Amino acid sequence: MRPSVPLAFATLTSTASAISHAPRPFILLSTQKSSAPLSVPQYAAQSAVDETIRPYLANCPTQQYLIINQADLHSSEIYDASTIPNLRRHTQAGHWNERVEVGEVHDKPIDGDSLASYIRSSCPEAAVETKYLHSLGAGAARKDVLADNDLTVGETLTSLASTDSLTLIYYGGAVDADLDAAFSKTQYVAQFPDDGSHIELKRQLGARPSRMAARDDDEDWPAPPDTTNWTWFQTHNWISEAQIVIIITLGVFALLMVMAMMCVTGIETPYGAFDADYVAVANTGEKKKGH
Repeated sequence: MRPSVPLAFATLTSTASAISHAPRPFILLSTQKSSAPLSVPQYAAQSAVDETIRPYLANCPTQQYLIINQADLHSSEIYDASTIPNLRRHTQAGHWNERVEVGEVHDKPIDGDSLASYIRSSCPEAAVETKYLHSLGAGAARKDVLADNDLTVGETLTSLASTDSLTLIYYGGAVDADLDAAFSKTQYVAQFPDDGSHIELKRQLGARPSRMAARDDDEDWPAPPDTTNWTWFQTHNWISEAQIVIIITLGVFALLMVMAMMCVTGIETPYGAFDADYVAVANTGEKKKGH
């Protein structure tokens, strides 16, 4: 039997495509404790996350809901406290009574808009706010964009620190090209005249401390995380456990395909072995040898 090369190629292509889509994290924090335990494995499908949190949200546990969509956020980046210190500081606060953290939502991203609509329909009197952050992109600027977005998250959560009835949902969403285009259109580019007025503006801004200087001077700024007990995947955040499993599976599959093709091509069959005349002659020769 001739091996199906297109089928093997399609399977390899789909597996490689799965590697390129990194799993996304999901976090739910609430000031209200759930009556039933909310348990979701660290490696879960999007449907499993929905099935766990939607019954809890349907009971309207809090009066305010904040849903933050950090597009293109990878699971490994959620452990990097040096890049997202504000999020880590607020999520580790003691006023949260319910916590759901999923390290890897592997099949498809969480749909934050659907969750917001579900909460609004289940809890008409609740205040639901959805915040979209700029997608991270690729390259060296990725961490800078994530750090800037973390400042926005920190300011928002600081303004809600006094709220005693709040549910926070923070997740890595899919990249939305239309949303990125809207972000780029709203970016302000200063057009300074030539009268020298911008020099005074630069002089005033120069007196403001930089973000890195504020980290050194601010006593309340969180200390660098202790990486002594970190796992290999936390210290090497360029790859996740799911991606390694997929790579190993792909390697085993490719090895089996090569071995199968070698077995098929190694079969030595005489030319015309399946013709009717050849079979009849072969049978006649066997009968004569029997006499």
